[in-house]
Amino acid sequence: MHVLIPKIEGLASEAVARELTDAGHTVHTCHVENGASDCAVLDDLECPLDRSPIDVAVEVGPGRGRSGTGDGALCALTRRIPLVLVDATPDHPLLPWAADALSKADVASDVADIAANPLPVHTQVAAEAVRGELRDRGGEDAETVVEVRRRDGGLVVEVWPDASMTRVQAERTATHVAQAVRGYDSWARRLDVMVHGPGRGETPAP
Repeated sequence: MHVLIPKIEGLASEAVARELTDAGHTVHTCHVENGASDCAVLDDLECPLDRSPIDVAVEVGPGRGRSGTGDGALCALTRRIPLVLVDATPDHPLLPWAADALSKADVASDVADIAANPLPVHTQVAAEAVRGELRDRGGEDAETVVEVRRRDGGLVVEVWPDASMTRVQAERTATHVAQAVRGYDSWARRLDVMVHGPGRGETPAP
């Protein structure tokens, strides 16, 4: 997995970067050695968020005295990328939007869990799109399940349609869900949709 640590400076962030690398992740940073700022773009280089399929961002430290010349953690949040805060203070300005906040490192495990689990807000947007589609066709009681995850810089939308749906209805619902998710997150590199058999974990009847 590709992980962004906006600035690797000091023992704590270096330890987190090493832990993630040892776990097999590829670590990127916004800070360029000997650069004039903490932002690669301001140093005439390509932004790591544009260059690489980042799935999680990790910021290490209290978050006080944030730089006005570049803020990779905020950029990641703006692009709907999950942010993990390590050793953040209770008044960290990005804490309300963070996917998780850790006081001690098992960062690699936490990053893996975040990537494996559905994205809460993306999934909420998708579920609302499902409810709207079901209302339009008078099937509010249908039990359609939808989940959205990040993968390789993109999004994967999974839909488990209610057993009462025809294949055409299920695919129409999936299309509306994809449109809603893309409307919420225009930064994802791509969006893939998977329509499963009726009911979560079930296979279609022959």
